[in-house]
Amino acid sequence: MELYRNERESYVDGKTPVIWSILQQAHSWSQETGWRPVNSDR
Repeated sequence: MELYRNERESYVDGKTPVIWSILQQAHSWSQETGWRPVNSDR
């Protein structure tokens, strides 16, 4: 965030790969463990 304090578009572009990586890891984990959301998570 400090790196792009005054450059919102650059900040968003910079964090996008990190967010996608986290989402991919979460998806893989859910597939491996069989995790499913409960009603309160939907």
